[in-house]
Amino acid sequence: MAAVALLLDELATAGITVTPTPAGTLKLHGPQPALRMFADKVRAAKPDLLQALAAPLATDPEERAAIAEEGARIPRAWAEGCARLQCQSPPPGCSRAEWLGVIDAAGWFLDAWATQATALGWTATDLFGCGPIWNRRDLRGLLTFIEPGAAVVAITHDTARIKLVSGAVQTYHRHAMPRAAPIWGREKSPSL
Repeated sequence: MAAVALLLDELATAGITVTPTPAGTLKLHGPQPALRMFADKVRAAKPDLLQALAAPLATDPEERAAIAEEGARIPRAWAEGCARLQCQSPPPGCSRAEWLGVIDAAGWFLDAWATQATALGWTATDLFGCGPIWNRRDLRGLLTFIEPGAAVVAITHDTARIKLVSGAVQTYHRHAMPRAAPIWGREKSPSL
């Protein structure tokens, strides 16, 4: 799923939109040079792209929360919230590829780092925070910044280090976000 989300993100960055057709093909729209550049990648990933674009997001948050929480020592609210992400549509300004990346990053983070993050005092807003406008990067939590294929490699009380696909390491600094709320509750976020 992460490779498909990464490809969809690359296509969107290149100005290419991908739409599945009822006949089981993909319709691509965008600049001709970009279409030629990505033709082989899209052809090779066609079955996975069709599956990702046609697959509905999960529909049972209770079941997803139980799966996420079972055997892990994470706050139930994080498990429930992460499960609800899988049932939500992307917020305005967030592409489906970016949204799938957030869901993937959240699941991976909960498996690998939730216990340590909890012990270090990270909150749901620190991790999953989002303001009323997706493009307000200062009102977004750690997991909304992790691009497909990247991963958290270290976490402290105030920072998280993210290894990018390129191999570079980026540092996210935890900060106060009084106008943000966990992304699964963004409808309740105060307006600007």
